[in-house]
Amino acid sequence: APVNLTSLDGELSYLVDYSKRVCAPSVSPKVYLFNRGLQTISSARIRIRLGITDSIYNFTGSISSLTGQPVQLPTITAPEGTNALQITLVSVNGATDSDQTNNDLSATLQYYPVQAVPLVEGFEGDGFPPMAWDTLNPDNKIGWAQYTGAGYASNTSVRMNNADYTDIGQVDWLRMPQVNLAATNDSAFLHFQVAAAAYSALTTPNNNWDTLEVMISLDCGATYTSLYKKWGSSLVTVNTPITSAFVPNASQWRKDSINLTAYIGQGDLLIAFRHATGYENNVYLDDIRITPIVVL
Repeated sequence: APVNLTSLDGELSYLVDYSKRVCAPSVSPKVYLFNRGLQTISSARIRIRLGITDSIYNFTGSISSLTGQPVQLPTITAPEGTNALQITLVSVNGATDSDQTNNDLSATLQYYPVQAVPLVEGFEGDGFPPMAWDTLNPDNKIGWAQYTGAGYASNTSVRMNNADYTDIGQVDWLRMPQVNLAATNDSAFLHFQVAAAAYSALTTPNNNWDTLEVMISLDCGATYTSLYKKWGSSLVTVNTPITSAFVPNASQWRKDSINLTAYIGQGDLLIAFRHATGYENNVYLDDIRITPIVVL
């Protein structure tokens, strides 16, 4: 059956190359403009709102019926913090769009300048994630969350609730603020406390284990290098199976450390904790520190 198209119907389909975290205050959003109408789109007015700042971009080109193309919007300035980004197709070919249900895109943009080191986070403040941190939760289900009731030398930590996370293989990220390890430092380390348990016996062959990885990026999260990866017996801090939801006591934490000395003088660094669930049991992090060392 033929598609019953209206005469004039532009659609903002999605944000192209969208990143929740931006590492510079100048941002150039890109949208995919699709033509769902019969008329060729030769012009469009697009409104960009970031926080309380509004601007209009006048697109000109030629997008034929049932085709689309990426449209680069002008550079805007991101205020410090997390702000709402709203992009709206105001008009097409100088007229009102016949279907306005597909004319809006919304997202968030987070920008913070590079944070000073040493950096320490114990997840004891109000609100999560902490300022200048962020999380990525692609399936919008269980992700990294602040936990009250257990922590390393405290009552709070951050947890992946694997005891209830039945979607094996799903990946969630907890990303730290950007830091810069100045060339004046002699060495630098990432230290953190981890507590983890498994539901299955650690000798279970070919099992799907909860996996914790520490990643580092030199390009604001476009690409990452793995610095640490543990699962099963190498990750857990309790060697016997725990068949109820694991909550660590004071003796069930372990301090892990990663040498960052190779990244001194390498520019702005984004470090992230990447977790893949195996539907085993809970994983906790606390007392995360980036410590530079200067030998006098």
